[in-house]
Amino acid sequence: MDAMPYKTKAARILDILLIAGFFCLVFVLSLRRLSDYDLWGHLKAGEYLFKTGSILTTHYFNCSWPEFPYLNHEWLFQAITYRLYVSGGEISLVSLQLLLLMLSFFILYKTARLYSDNIPVIVFVLALGVLASSHRFVLRPQHFSYVFLLINLFSLHQYSRGRTQYLYILPVVMLLWVNIHAESTWGLVVPFIFLVIEAVRVYLTKEFISKAPSPSPSRGEGYKVSPPLRGGDEGEGDLCDFTNDRISKKEDTAGLKKLTIVFILIAAASLINPFTYKTVIWPLLVMSEQFAGVEELLAPTELRYLPFWIYFGIFVIAVIFSFRRIKIHFLFIALFFSVIAWIANRGIPHFVFASAPVIVAGLSGISSLATRRHKLSSSLVEDRTAQDIKSKEGFRIQPSQPLRRSMPGRNDKINYLLRLLLLSLIAAAIFFIVTDRRYLRKFDNVPYPEGAVKFIKDKEIKGNMFNLHGWGGYLVWELYPSVKVYIDNRFFHRKFFAEYEKILSGEMEWQELLNKYKINIVLLNYSPSDAVNLRDHLFRSSDWRLAYWDDYSLLYLKNEAGFKDINDEYSMRIVNPDTYRFRPYGLERTILMSASEEVRKNIENAENSWTARFMLGNIMYSLGDAGGASSNFKDAIRLSPDQSPAIYFNLGQAYMAAGRLADAEESFKEVIKLEPVAEAYQALRRVYLLQGKNKEAEVIFKKHLREK
Repeated sequence: MDAMPYKTKAARILDILLIAGFFCLVFVLSLRRLSDYDLWGHLKAGEYLFKTGSILTTHYFNCSWPEFPYLNHEWLFQAITYRLYVSGGEISLVSLQLLLLMLSFFILYKTARLYSDNIPVIVFVLALGVLASSHRFVLRPQHFSYVFLLINLFSLHQYSRGRTQYLYILPVVMLLWVNIHAESTWGLVVPFIFLVIEAVRVYLTKEFISKAPSPSPSRGEGYKVSPPLRGGDEGEGDLCDFTNDRISKKEDTAGLKKLTIVFILIAAASLINPFTYKTVIWPLLVMSEQFAGVEELLAPTELRYLPFWIYFGIFVIAVIFSFRRIKIHFLFIALFFSVIAWIANRGIPHFVFASAPVIVAGLSGISSLATRRHKLSSSLVEDRTAQDIKSKEGFRIQPSQPLRRSMPGRNDKINYLLRLLLLSLIAAAIFFIVTDRRYLRKFDNVPYPEGAVKFIKDKEIKGNMFNLHGWGGYLVWELYPSVKVYIDNRFFHRKFFAEYEKILSGEMEWQELLNKYKINIVLLNYSPSDAVNLRDHLFRSSDWRLAYWDDYSLLYLKNEAGFKDINDEYSMRIVNPDTYRFRPYGLERTILMSASEEVRKNIENAENSWTARFMLGNIMYSLGDAGGASSNFKDAIRLSPDQSPAIYFNLGQAYMAAGRLADAEESFKEVIKLEPVAEAYQALRRVYLLQGKNKEAEVIFKKHLREK
């Protein structure tokens, strides 16, 4: 551990605040509503386990391939989360999420403290790591993997410091891990990498000692010389010295034997699960069948991964400039997980856990080197004796008198300022997170078809459903057994997705495929592009009706006897929300009147849909009812989770038509604030001219030219 210089009381207080601020940051980022698409399927599988007494091993809930095998490597996670959810609801699972993430970063903090007492460096590295990996903080089986991986790493760090007793917990950890998540593979890979490098280190150490020259006879038999301190300060160099931390060959050999035995026990424990060796190799099997486009498997190349880019850059810098301080075992493990992280963004937290102690050791080395140079150029130590001055380099120096520190100097003030800056940045990040209007919204702002599900339950709709893949688990949890979905989040095979994509894109055989699985319900999101797809075919087909729609989902029912009453009362026949949500203009008045009635009927079931209010406002505006249009636009603004410039622009148009120029002026100003487009500048200039504000109109015109 790096020996830190004497700390003043103010520095110690700031360090405590930094640690508290870091864990507050972890807390607020971990405090998120349940939103992971996979979670709901896990809850249903847990329910199946407790009701039937057996682990789910097929795609039992689906109407497409109910007998297809399912390697349920997460069965214990399903059991835990189901019992918690049944007993305590969402709050119990959010509490579990908080516990696992807080525990993970506590273990990481304790690991980093093995190598440095430099609290600002530790907090800086770990806080950046938290920001880099926070996109993976919503509850899933991987959270247990975080804890288990960190226990593995912490135990190996302790082993490298001569504390082998920590190894014996690892087989027990594996026994739990392999029944909770298939990332238990890392519980084999990490110790294996460490074991191989340690074996090489022990071998090289033996060779080095065997070839070392005998002690000089002039020194006398048994005369021992203390080795030079690594780095110059007592306690430094805990991650350095690639070849030898323990000089004794006997200790090295005994430690390696223990490590080998523990690894064998870990490997044996990994087979104690319902699927034996298949669980261990499952990640390799699934990657060979993995389909493209799964968000968590995409490389972190988008700008939202900027904290990860910065963190990785600091890792590279720390390795380059403090290479000799870094133990090669953990460098190789960190490099391994860096490759995983760059291949798939779900691996970013693992890289943070493996690399943070390496970065801390490297940066602390740079910091302590700068501190030592400062000591040499300042007068902080008084009354050194001649014996101190004449001591040779490399031997421990025992001052004849206690070191006395002078008043805080320039370097101390810089350290205070750096601590305050870091603390301010953490406080600002926490403030930004908790004051965001989207913080702690239901489903953590992930779009779920909650309204459509309520409609299906209220109208007692039953049958087989073709659905969006991501919604599958949620629909299984909410609607099974009255509704059986086509696909859910457990499907990983290309051949299934080839058929899924064929139906979704509306290729020629889409009707035959829907009929093949007796599908009479279709639930989808809005089209991601203007290309013709299944949604267009369903709306135009006489065999299908759009019975419900809201801000996120479109529910189509087959035009059959069982759904006749629902279709007759609620179906949309005139305006397709998927393609004409915002502009149903150019239609005849009688058609617009019918369209407005259809939208009003839908609002009875989708009363919180801002999209429906916006469409109704557009229709009312086209009918010449400016007052009705403005009322619906204001409702749309109230219901919309985000500020939409399109709603404000149309509201301004409605105010202008009603002669409410002052209100129109405010609406167009809001549009410019949200999105300074040419149409908004032109509309605001026109409003100014209508009010006789020629000077303001000239100013806004010039501003528009500058923006343009």
